[in-house]
Amino acid sequence: MVRQGNKDRVKDSEQIQDLAFNTFGWAAEIPDGLFEGHATSVLRIKARNTSTISYKAELEKVTKEKTDILRQSLALSPEESGTIDSDPDEAVYSYIVVGFVHIDIPPDREKRNESQTKQKPVGLQRPNEEDITRYDAGAAKLPLVVVYKHDPNQTDETEVQSQQTSKVKLWALLNPQKELCTPHVVSCKEVFYLPMFRDETTVIQQRGPNWNRKIREVTGQATGAQLLSEKQNRYRRARDTTKITLDPLQSFGNEILALTSAFDHSREPWLLKALGTVLEQVNIDLKFRPLPNNTIMRKFVDSQNHLTMEEAQQMKMELVERWPGIQSISTESLMKLHYGIRICSKDLLLECSLLRPFLIDGAHRLQTAPAMAFDDDNSLAELIRDIYAMVKRLCKDVPEPVLSVPDNNYKLLLMVVRDKLTEAINSSRRFDAELENMCGDYSSSQTPAQLADEFSKATDVDSAKRCNLLRARWLVAEGLAKTSGFVDTMEGMI
Repeated sequence: MVRQGNKDRVKDSEQIQDLAFNTFGWAAEIPDGLFEGHATSVLRIKARNTSTISYKAELEKVTKEKTDILRQSLALSPEESGTIDSDPDEAVYSYIVVGFVHIDIPPDREKRNESQTKQKPVGLQRPNEEDITRYDAGAAKLPLVVVYKHDPNQTDETEVQSQQTSKVKLWALLNPQKELCTPHVVSCKEVFYLPMFRDETTVIQQRGPNWNRKIREVTGQATGAQLLSEKQNRYRRARDTTKITLDPLQSFGNEILALTSAFDHSREPWLLKALGTVLEQVNIDLKFRPLPNNTIMRKFVDSQNHLTMEEAQQMKMELVERWPGIQSISTESLMKLHYGIRICSKDLLLECSLLRPFLIDGAHRLQTAPAMAFDDDNSLAELIRDIYAMVKRLCKDVPEPVLSVPDNNYKLLLMVVRDKLTEAINSSRRFDAELENMCGDYSSSQTPAQLADEFSKATDVDSAKRCNLLRARWLVAEGLAKTSGFVDTMEGMI
């Protein structure tokens, strides 16, 4: 994901407003009733206190007992809207509607949607009709409303900020007794999220956490309390003197080499999971990269959206800045070439390395061709394919960067093991130095037993604190002595 300040970031307002999406990329039609107005405001609903039982377990239990706990209508009752006070003896809480769950959803909708392009956000392009789960108001089993517990009267920033460290929990509403439902546990993977709670996350494993974080952001804006940014959270943890916080000093290249070479020898599946975790960390680091200064050039290559006249003029300026000798390309040529790429998008992928020769040859052919030569889609698509084939044939492929690693697999494995041990040694020494600096040196000759006896006989707080501090310093000193001996041995072996 790119950082929110990126000019090339997809805006949340571009989310499809009449469809809800789950984290796997499947779409569902948003029902009517209490979901009306979801595009313009945060939907609130009253319900009882939460239950620790999952909604699936509750449904299985009532199925055996042959009782019905599903809503008969998605209309908001007066008790749920708060226009009528509920039973004064019953505790009622406020929730925010974030989506819904289909009870009888096909099993394939709980896996990744293969029709969705990998590494692309969901909810920005309308899916095929067969990929949309339609809402039937007359169905026997209506969708379950999914909510997030939130108090709209809570304006204390300390209370709101303290909730950031806890996991966002979602609840499915069941058992409407006396016009109020009971929230039951539901997994984020089963939820179809409303548009305002989705973002442009591309990694499927990160959509659930990121969309739940978006829920927290929306609720923070609704209360007016200022949520802590990730940078503020890191700073707050670093200022906590009771914890030792060290930034990792590691090479992602060596991490990947270590995991891939280890998997090549052992074929253990957990190594692939660890490799995925490392790649996710690299992807998160992209949030802190500098803003790109060629956003329209990127859109020309990647986007399927229409290239406007203003964007074509801006792209021409970007091209001149990057390649000063490319001033003869007109904005009309850029727009027509981009339209041709969109026509051929199913069988043609323009690499960034081929952009310059593609534009030069394409603009030359368009300017020298007779009038109205490429006005129809078929002739333009044929021109684009011909230009791409020629450029691809004449321009050598850019070689992929290769790390300088030995050809021998065993030498490679030993090399990455050596580098990993070196990282571990350096990390251990840094941690030991920080721990010793926090606790201080142990200069007393008393044993822990003697300190414990002195502590039990202490007659004032200062004496007891001294004994406790010396005991902590003794434990730290012994631990450092043990680890330093091991670290010295490993360093000698390396």
